[in-house]
Amino acid sequence: MSAHAAASTLRKQLLDLDRERGAVEEEMQAIIEELTSPPLDGKFSQPAGLTEPLVAPDGFPRADVDVYNARHKRHRLSCLRTDHKGLMTAIEAALHELHAAQASETPPSQPARAAPEEAENGANGGANGTAHLAPFCLANDVLPGSPAYLGGLRSGDRIQRFGNVDATNHRNLQGLADVVRHSIGRPISVETQRHGPASASTSASTWASNATGALRLVLEVTPGAWEGRGVLGCHFLPLLSGPPGPPPEEGGTARAQ
Repeated sequence: MSAHAAASTLRKQLLDLDRERGAVEEEMQAIIEELTSPPLDGKFSQPAGLTEPLVAPDGFPRADVDVYNARHKRHRLSCLRTDHKGLMTAIEAALHELHAAQASETPPSQPARAAPEEAENGANGGANGTAHLAPFCLANDVLPGSPAYLGGLRSGDRIQRFGNVDATNHRNLQGLADVVRHSIGRPISVETQRHGPASASTSASTWASNATGALRLVLEVTPGAWEGRGVLGCHFLPLLSGPPGPPPEEGGTARAQ
């Protein structure tokens, strides 16, 4: 199979995986909202929550929550999170394969042409008077309901700038962890590239889109406590095109703490 055909096949696989990921995240978000919102009927007075006990101190099921529904929905949410993790692993692998296939599509004697937005930014000095920065990491496993998700970040977003961190100073993604640690409760400006349409719920400024369908977005993500682990609810993976250096810890994944 030629490099062009392989890249086309991988793009189709990524679109299929992304559609499946979107459906899983939508169902997860619906369950989270149901479990954390006040009941609609008058039978029960309290939301069940995601982790709260369903048994009263006397050992009997709580009477103020729908225990049966809560157990069923929590089990379903756990299954969906497992499915979501598997999908993100598959998407990550496909993205690396696509990167390699696209690199082999360009003949060595002919440098790849910049996308229209990159050419424009190169001529004009980029947005806000700065040169357009190359993405240096990938947002991965962004959990619905997390601060990262509520700020508009989505799995598969390619991070160009995270606060004051970019491709030139991220120190194998350690710079992201430093920014998060010093920004609890305060918004962090995040510039990303996204392939495909922006979510209708994303409160982001769309800068431009190029011929490949990549959107450039500016988001505001506020780290803080939530129902899940960490203060962001996502992972970051280094891109293959990032600056050279020793491999990051934890198998190449930087976890938002």
